[in-house]
Amino acid sequence: MDLGRKLSRFREDLGYTEAYVAHRLDVGVEDLRAIETGRTDPDSRALSVFSDLYGIELERLWTQDVEQSDSETLRLLFLRKQGPALAGRTRAAIARASLIARQFVELGGLLGAPSSYARLRESYRHEGEYQGLGQPWEIGEELGLRLRGDLELGREPVRSIRQLAEGQLGVLIISANIRSSDVAACSFSNERTGPVVVLNTAGENSRPWRWRFTVAHEICHLLFDELSQTELGSITGYQDQEEDAAADAVEKRANSFAISLLAPKEALRAQLSGMQSMGLSGQVRALMEMWGINFKAARLRMLHMGWASVQELEELSGVETMESEEWLTAEADLLDTFFPCPSVPEERRGAFARRVVRAYAAGAVSRNRLVSLLEASPDDALDQLVSLVAELDRE
Repeated sequence: MDLGRKLSRFREDLGYTEAYVAHRLDVGVEDLRAIETGRTDPDSRALSVFSDLYGIELERLWTQDVEQSDSETLRLLFLRKQGPALAGRTRAAIARASLIARQFVELGGLLGAPSSYARLRESYRHEGEYQGLGQPWEIGEELGLRLRGDLELGREPVRSIRQLAEGQLGVLIISANIRSSDVAACSFSNERTGPVVVLNTAGENSRPWRWRFTVAHEICHLLFDELSQTELGSITGYQDQEEDAAADAVEKRANSFAISLLAPKEALRAQLSGMQSMGLSGQVRALMEMWGINFKAARLRMLHMGWASVQELEELSGVETMESEEWLTAEADLLDTFFPCPSVPEERRGAFARRVVRAYAAGAVSRNRLVSLLEASPDDALDQLVSLVAELDRE
């Protein structure tokens, strides 16, 4: 199959309209059709746009070293999306993230890093759909407590869900504005990408307590949903994180998992037993501060524990919901906080930038490749970035 026909299949697999791709190319629809039918060869600018839209490295498009399997992860991810269709700009942002994930895995191979995908698949692959095991909230709670036990968290709060995901589970977190006010995150996991959470930095995730809940929610999908097969993924809307009787059972389970991972009931019950004199508002605020959960999650936790009635919780008022500086600091990535290269896109910072710099420092990639992978400007302070990563690694 020639490149034009492959580009046409990629567009169809990823659900882009001809009009949207033509708009991104700044050409007419007929010009796009000429490329897709092989009557016109795409120029360097067009190849760059295709790379961005389809999540395929530009170098591979140049050499026409692409296969239909390159779009399989995204095709299945978008097929599973329920509700309103994703806008083209959102699909493109997720496609860019999938390319970053593949590059992250390739760099890990150069550095001799073990496969997080293989390890998690071996440890957490589930069989079946949890049929007959109870209600979604019960199953989610059981799974959340299982992970707490595996990671030996005891009854202590999860001080950094970022560290838990990346440091203990090997899950790559990619922070990106995915150009949607409805989508909270997506996650996928396979041999080519490894386990990945793409976190939408826009909307409610700008609040660290919601950010923590979203990451915990996606961890459930990665460990107990997606690893049952090799090509599954999840796109989670903010609405999926609500307490809705009509919500999908998978999302209900992930919500219960998230709150149980972050704030297990028995630990909260022990804390609340010494707070009888504080009043309900004070108790809710104390839970939020202690466990790093938002107002809604704290109320739901009290309801599920039978600590307060629905009416009492609905009448709750006077609770300060702003996160404390402690939690802002706990979930901050120090590399991103002091990142010295302003041209590098948000989604190529964090853990990805660390791995790129480590590969460069180890001599596994050239300086030109360092610039290319980071999408940096020649004027960026790359030497300062290399020094900063080395300094943070020593701490």
